[in-house]
Amino acid sequence: PPLSTALTRIACTIGPSSNNVDMLVDLMEQGMSIALVPLSLGVRQDHINMITNLRTANIALNQIKNRVVPLGIAVQTKGPGLRIGGLVKDVPVELPLHHKVTLTTDKIWRTKGTEHYIYIGFPDLCYTLKAGDVLLVGNGVVILQIELIDQNEAVCKVVGAGVVHSYMSVAVPDVPLRLSPLTDEDEDDLRLVATMGVDIVVATHTQNATHVKNVRRILAEANNSGNGVKVWAQLETKEALDNLESIVEVADAIVLSRVSLTQDLPADKLFLAQKLVLGTR
Repeated sequence: PPLSTALTRIACTIGPSSNNVDMLVDLMEQGMSIALVPLSLGVRQDHINMITNLRTANIALNQIKNRVVPLGIAVQTKGPGLRIGGLVKDVPVELPLHHKVTLTTDKIWRTKGTEHYIYIGFPDLCYTLKAGDVLLVGNGVVILQIELIDQNEAVCKVVGAGVVHSYMSVAVPDVPLRLSPLTDEDEDDLRLVATMGVDIVVATHTQNATHVKNVRRILAEANNSGNGVKVWAQLETKEALDNLESIVEVADAIVLSRVSLTQDLPADKLFLAQKLVLGTR
């Protein structure tokens, strides 16, 4: 059937295992119409390579099919949420119960994490957290409790065993972190992608309409063509849902982060949140 009759789009998150031209061509042939590049994974050169490979794969498939195969390229901002860094060779690490692991803000460990030392992107670590605080890594896949904190390091005990992967999110229940909704690194990333011709920016941790407006402003300032980039607001908290109507007025689409929302809402209320978004014009 004609492409115009397709009412559903398949969006695929691109990672290290899929970041090669042959794989990307295959994904498009199987129905991928939007490719999502998460800026929280890897370093800036990785993101540039992913976007470049997507463009190359799209051109290659156009030539194979002898027609234009549409592909939207989306990038997802890191946002203010905490994340651990990369692990050595991106190999997952198992953290057994009662194991001791040190979280460090020293950037020399950013991509060199091991079962003993893992980078965390939180410069204010020692000023905000204290001994006894609990950290949920990967939404609780691994649970750590701080035993000792000093300067740029926190020695933690594993109180919930599991397997850690590179760039997992970190949550600190009941501790107000006062993180900026749009970090300096986010702004640098937006200026870069504005010059690379991406189609969509997914603004993570959107709390209000001002966040979306600021993303649009940065894109436009970086490149006049940035005015044509769609901005999707990703909602992850009850506060964001409370501001839904004003966010819908300025965003091109809404993304619900179901896993993150479960930290603010009971799981049985997620369905109602979805209905709320669908019913808001």
